[in-house]
Amino acid sequence: SLAQQELVVIPHLEMTRYPISFAQARMLFIEQFEQGSSAYHIPYLAQLDDDANVFLLEEAINVVSGRHQVMNSVYGYDESNTVYQQVLGKDLVFHSHTCHGEYELLERVKADINKPFDLHSEPSLRLHHYQTEQGQYVLLMWHHIAMDGWSDDIFIRELGEVYQALSDSREIDLPVLDINYGDYAAWQRDYLQGEVGERQLDYWRRTLSGYETLALPTDRPRPAQIDYRGQDSDFTLDAGLSAELRALAKAQETTLYTVLLSAFYISLAKL
Repeated sequence: SLAQQELVVIPHLEMTRYPISFAQARMLFIEQFEQGSSAYHIPYLAQLDDDANVFLLEEAINVVSGRHQVMNSVYGYDESNTVYQQVLGKDLVFHSHTCHGEYELLERVKADINKPFDLHSEPSLRLHHYQTEQGQYVLLMWHHIAMDGWSDDIFIRELGEVYQALSDSREIDLPVLDINYGDYAAWQRDYLQGEVGERQLDYWRRTLSGYETLALPTDRPRPAQIDYRGQDSDFTLDAGLSAELRALAKAQETTLYTVLLSAFYISLAKL
């Protein structure tokens, strides 16, 4: 059980250069393979209140990124050609733009979202500020190498606390962090060395042996270069079939989701 598992304590290490995690290695490989891509960009666009202070917001963002240094890190190669991450050591600054009308604003935002990062020389968080006749907007633009959908709620919550504390000239009420992402990456690399790593690799070699690429019958050929654009396909099942599916799920003591997912897997197997 989980209660019986040994508690893992990741140590904090004071290092100028930290190793990268395996997830970060995948992101860097994709960036290099695609020679720049916007597929893993995470944008956060917001309209500011009329009394918002952009300079104070910039300061607050730097306080939060100082707590989570992976957002202000760059990636390089050491003498043995091993990739490392290192804090850039410069404050993040807003790039300001004046936009006339909604169309110009949207086009500017779209261009800023789609511009690839140079992860070897710039941090994984860009700041953009747009001044329009309707008010001020800001775009926080992350690369997925430093942010995910679960973490952005934490960032915004901490940003709100820091901004309010700076506005009120009071102490910032946030707990001190015991470790940073670099500490996790160093622990992960050390943990998966030797016998543990080999056991994991052996498991996946056995599990994936004999599998081959699924060649789906499609209505048009795949493009020579992937563009990462997806599409939702919606459809509705009639009341009778829906009732039968729910009855099947109940009889099997499972969920409707599991029944539908199983049907999807069977469809793929038939294809």
